[in-house]
Amino acid sequence: MLKTLIKKQLLELFQNYVIDKKTGRAKDKKKIVLTILLGIALFFCLCITFFSLGNTLGAATLNRGVNWLYFALMGLLSIALGVFGSVFNTYASLYLPKDNDTLLSLPIPPRTLLTARLGGVYATSLLYSGWIWLPACVSYWVQVPMNPANVLFPILLTFVLALFVTVLSCLLGWLVALVATRARGKSFLTVALSLLVMGAYYVVYFRIVNSLNEILANLDKISSAVKTWLYYVYLLGSAADGNLLTMLLITAITLALAGVTFFILTKTFLSLAQQNNVSAKKEVKASEPQKQTPPKKALLKREFAHFTATPTWMLNGGLGILILPLIAIYMVIKHEAMQETLIKLTQQFPEYAPGFPIAVFAIVAMVVSLNTISAASVSLEGKSLWVMQTLPVNPWDILQAKEQMSVLLNAIPAALTALVIGWLCGVEFSALILILVTIYLYATLIADFGLFLNLRHPNLHWTNVMVPCKQSIAIGFSLLGGWLFCLLLSVGAFMLCNVTSLSVSLVALIVAVEVPLYLIRIWLRKKGTAILSTLS
Repeated sequence: MLKTLIKKQLLELFQNYVIDKKTGRAKDKKKIVLTILLGIALFFCLCITFFSLGNTLGAATLNRGVNWLYFALMGLLSIALGVFGSVFNTYASLYLPKDNDTLLSLPIPPRTLLTARLGGVYATSLLYSGWIWLPACVSYWVQVPMNPANVLFPILLTFVLALFVTVLSCLLGWLVALVATRARGKSFLTVALSLLVMGAYYVVYFRIVNSLNEILANLDKISSAVKTWLYYVYLLGSAADGNLLTMLLITAITLALAGVTFFILTKTFLSLAQQNNVSAKKEVKASEPQKQTPPKKALLKREFAHFTATPTWMLNGGLGILILPLIAIYMVIKHEAMQETLIKLTQQFPEYAPGFPIAVFAIVAMVVSLNTISAASVSLEGKSLWVMQTLPVNPWDILQAKEQMSVLLNAIPAALTALVIGWLCGVEFSALILILVTIYLYATLIADFGLFLNLRHPNLHWTNVMVPCKQSIAIGFSLLGGWLFCLLLSVGAFMLCNVTSLSVSLVALIVAVEVPLYLIRIWLRKKGTAILSTLS
């Protein structure tokens, strides 16, 4: 039974490689092989970045008596990325899968189900931590003489490190689940805690990167600090450098931590999984009058309710909503330095100065492209899509509700951020109005483009909400397509400023956004509504 459950968990995790989302059936072998090869190519492309970082760090640490520090620092980054990549999956995969109730009702011991779920968490941790650790190992082997110990131990530590990342991810997921069951507003609390974890990750990561030169210049102090405050990381570095004693010690410590974590989860898994699957319903008295809501308004309220009740959707699809006001606040705090930079750029490149206001659109539009809310909205209906299909409403009204929710969530913070940046940069009022119009149209285009992609590549056969929110072709193409189109628009409008006025360039920018928006809306009204009506 455990083998079957682990196989099911891994299949859910990597179902994009073997399952056709439109039919819910297995792909043919050629498509599976092609998808796997593309995934491997992406993995190696990402590894190249960390291999370069390993070369830079290794040049200063290796063969200077602190070889262990090289692995300690790279291991610290690997742990940070591993936790960042898997912590968002842990809470959802352990406590919130759609099939939890079904599996718990079967004669399957909760311990067995928990072990299978943890197998998926471990696989995710191995993937994310390996993106840094494996290139670090290759860079190390290139720069130092190789022997059996310093070749074998780093390879074995790949799996030990992933287990440690799994422990950290499980503890954070357990804390989120524990707090969520005891508090109101569970969805927003989950989002807040997850953002706190992500913020801590970025603080640690950027401080390490920004302090890299300082680290390299003070190796003795850094070595002493790591041994004192990050003893586990010191053991990791020493073991990877070929020390047998520390290899045995760090393996024993990691296994012990994993055992304690598993023990804690076995005592709390059943109660937390059941509590997190129970949603509180508002009691309505029979005599209480019910207000009638127009269909379009009711559909829009339903979309907002669905979005705010799905933490994973908010985190992965609406992160830019939080980033936009943070950019505005940062600009206000750093407005003097920003204005000085703008003056210097104007003096150095006077011929390009008229096009600088285009940067306001570029900055805001790039962040708007992060919000892939609509690209998951159809798939998140899941097997309950038939409820929407049987309602006495026009399918176009359903798509419009999904579009309007995305536009409202995007356009309002985007407009406020553009106003702040434009005001601080001294953009003329008429140009700022045109920029705001362009941003609104661009937010609408991103919403409609996401719907187009999601209708073309729907996935209604999911059990983990992470799949449609994160592991989706529609999400990937919406994100990358939005960034690429924003870049092309910004560069084109900036170059146009060299031969004409800023106002004409902004009007041309509006037209460039309006044309694809008009074409996509025609497709949504005709073919999109037909697809929505027949999806199953």
